[in-house]
Amino acid sequence: MKQLLSEKRLISAAVSVFIVLALLRPSLSGGRDLYTVVNESYARGELDREQYYRALLYVVYAPDRLSSGLTAEAVEPMRCGTHILAEIREQAPTLSSEFRSMLASYEVRPQTEFEFASPGGMFRLHFDTAYGSPTAPVPIEDIDLDSVPDFIEDMASYADSAWQHITETMGYHTPPSDGSLGGDSLYDIYFSHFQFYGITFADNQTPDICDQSFSSHIRLHHTFVSFPPNQDPEGSIKGSMKVAIAHELYHAVQFAYDAYLDPWWAEQTAVWMEDEVYPGIHDNYNYFDDFWPVPQYSLLEEGIPLHMYGSFVWPKFLAQNRGKDLMLSVLERTCYNASAMSALQSELTALGTSLTEQFTEFLFWNYRTGDRDDGNHYEDGADYPEISVMRNHTAIPALNQGTTGAPYNLGSNYIRMDNDSAYVGILTFRVDTCFTAAWALSYVTVDTMGVYETESVYVPPNGRSTVFVGLIQHYQSVVFIPYLKGSGYGGPFGYWYSLLWRPIGDADASLNIDIDDIIFTINFIFGGGPASNPVEAMDANCSGWVDIDDVVYLIMYVFAGGPAPCGEGQA
Repeated sequence: MKQLLSEKRLISAAVSVFIVLALLRPSLSGGRDLYTVVNESYARGELDREQYYRALLYVVYAPDRLSSGLTAEAVEPMRCGTHILAEIREQAPTLSSEFRSMLASYEVRPQTEFEFASPGGMFRLHFDTAYGSPTAPVPIEDIDLDSVPDFIEDMASYADSAWQHITETMGYHTPPSDGSLGGDSLYDIYFSHFQFYGITFADNQTPDICDQSFSSHIRLHHTFVSFPPNQDPEGSIKGSMKVAIAHELYHAVQFAYDAYLDPWWAEQTAVWMEDEVYPGIHDNYNYFDDFWPVPQYSLLEEGIPLHMYGSFVWPKFLAQNRGKDLMLSVLERTCYNASAMSALQSELTALGTSLTEQFTEFLFWNYRTGDRDDGNHYEDGADYPEISVMRNHTAIPALNQGTTGAPYNLGSNYIRMDNDSAYVGILTFRVDTCFTAAWALSYVTVDTMGVYETESVYVPPNGRSTVFVGLIQHYQSVVFIPYLKGSGYGGPFGYWYSLLWRPIGDADASLNIDIDDIIFTINFIFGGGPASNPVEAMDANCSGWVDIDDVVYLIMYVFAGGPAPCGEGQA
C-alpha cells in the first residue's frame, strides 16, 4: 500500500512537469481559464514552484487573492477542479510549512447560516443567501414561498436523481460516509464563488471498502450564471447545475474505489457520466473543439484539462461498443491497486478483446461522424464534428511527406487521398516511422457508391510498411490512419510517408511494367508462385480475373506497342 502511494506521488510529480510542458502548446478551443493562465505564467518562468502551487491553491479556494494580471487574462469557467486539488495535495509534502498551513486552513469546511436536507434523504446542502457570509450567496428567488431558495431545492432534486441513477440503476458503490463532519452522516454539498462548475474534496481514508477509498464532500458554483450554453430545455443554468452534480458525484463514487485514480480516466468518465445521468443536455458538446481537431493528442493526456473532457468520446465508445458495465468493472479493479490503464486492459481481455483492437475501432468510429455518420456508430454521431485530417491529397505522386501534428501514445493522424483526377490503378502508401514504438496502420476506403470499408495493416517492428489499395478507380477516397497503439510511450513521434500511383500490370510492385511482370504473372498462373499484392495488379486486361489472356496482353504492351493495361492507365 505505502509503496503504491509513493509510486503514484512520483507519477503525480511527473505529471505536474508535463502539465507545464503541455501548456506551452497553443490553446485548443481558444478560451483561457485561470488554471491555464497560471500554468502559462509558470511555464514562462514568472512563478517559482512554491508560487505556482500557491497560485493553484488560490485558483481552487480564493481566486480573489490572485494578482489582477492573472485574473484579467482568464475568460472561461473551468469544468472541474478535482484533479487540480489532488495535484496540490500530492505536492504539499514537498513544499514549505507555510504552504501546508495555508492548505490546512483552506480545507476547513465553511460554516453556513442555512442547511437543507434533500427530499431523498441523501444530501445536506449548506448555503448562505447574503453577501459577506462565509460562503458565496446562492440566488434567493423563492417562487413557492417555502423559505428555501428555488436554486437549493432544484440542486437537491438533481443530486437525489443523480445519486439514484449512479448507485442504484448503474450499480456503483455509494460514497463512504464522512461521519459527522458536516453535522450528520448525509453527504455534504457546499456552494462557492470560484470559476469551476464544481470540485470534489477527498476527506478521510476509509479502507473498509478499499485500501484507497476516501470519504468526500462537494463544492459547487453558487449561481452557474454566464456558464457555457447547453441544450437543456429548462435553460442553460439548470443544465449546468445538472451536469455539474452528475460529474462531481461520479468523482465521489470514484473516491469510494480509488482516490488516486488516474486523472485522464477520472475526467473522461465523469464527463461521460453526465450524459448517462442527464441525457440530452449535451453540455459536453462544449469540448468538441478540444478533441476532434487534435487526434494526435494522447487519450492519456493530463496536461490539458479540456482535452481530458473532450476525450469523453473514448468511454462513450467503450460503453456503446462493450457495455456500460465496463467502466464499473475498471473501477472495481483499481480498487485493488491497479492503474486505470492496466485495469482497462484486463477488463477488455476478459471481454475477449484488447486495447489495440478497441482503439483501432475507435479511430474508425471517429471518422464516421458529422456528414459521414451512418447511424451505426456513435448514437449522436451526426451532431459530432468531423475528425481533423492532417493532409488531403488530390494528386499523386506525393513523396516524402512529413507530419504537421505528430501523434503521441494512443494518438493518431488521418491522411486522405481523394480521387478527383479519376486515377486508374493501384494506390500505394509507404510509411517510415523511423521509431520502434508500437505503431499500427489502418485505412478506410469509400467506394463510388459511398460504401465505407475498413482495413488494418501490420506494421513490422522497424516501423516501415507499404499498403496497396486497388483498384483506385473504384473509390472516391482512401483515408490512411497511422497511430501509436501502445500506452507506454510518450511522443510526439514524427514519420514520413509517400503516396504513389502503381499501374495495373505492375505485378511485382516495382512501379514499372516490364518483362519481370510477365514472368511474375506466368509463375503465378502456371508455377504456383505468389500472387501480387493486391491480386488486381496482374489483371492487365481488367477482365476481373487473372489468366493467360493477361500474359498475352502484357507481352503485346511490352514488346509490340499494344495498349497499356486497362486502357491508358490514368484518365
